[in-house]
Amino acid sequence: MFEFDQVSYEYADTVGLDGISFSIHQGEAVAIMGPNGSGKSTIFKLLCGLLKPTAGHYMYQKQNPNFEQLRQKVGFVFQNSDVQLFNETVTDELAFGPRQLGLAEAEVIQRVNDIIDLLSLHELADRVPYQLSGGEQKLVALGSVLTMNPDTIILDEPFNGLAISYQDLLIEILQQLHQHGKTILVSSHDFYKTTPLVDRIVTLNEDHQVDFVQATDALTPEQVERLQRL
Repeated sequence: MFEFDQVSYEYADTVGLDGISFSIHQGEAVAIMGPNGSGKSTIFKLLCGLLKPTAGHYMYQKQNPNFEQLRQKVGFVFQNSDVQLFNETVTDELAFGPRQLGLAEAEVIQRVNDIIDLLSLHELADRVPYQLSGGEQKLVALGSVLTMNPDTIILDEPFNGLAISYQDLLIEILQQLHQHGKTILVSSHDFYKTTPLVDRIVTLNEDHQVDFVQATDALTPEQVERLQRL
């Protein structure tokens, strides 16, 4: 589904990625792990079309990606979810994306109601998003992505700052989405929360390169120890 071949990205004052190569298959759940500043968020921004590689090749479904199409096919929940919430109510937030797609209002309403049911957002539906707790904002941000019905869902450090109850709820929801065939990509420093969610782990190092790629059920003791130290 996604393939990076010697992809690099350079910001104005620093290297983001340095010649990384890996692939992600449709329907997989994959974690991108590594130390702070290793390039995890840069990978996600490339995957969803917010950035373009400065070197190397990035393929989406075996073709050069149409970056406008990527923004419809790949949903991205930012680490700080409040930056992507800007509507007056949670219901309006959930409806915003489908309306931008030009869907009939009946379809928009159906999608919003389905996501409210899935995420148990009934009590929040008329609330102002920026007045919600961090956990509630994370769920609303995820909901605003899900109403677009993307093939791939990306979550950047989804557990940061969340109460345990919201972490457990988010894990349950992501497991359901994976079981229904969605491609799930997460970044996290929490080895114990992340590994039950994913099929494989792509690990970056401090040089902004791929350290190793491994199936979670085939991790060596050395790899586990390295991931636990992140």
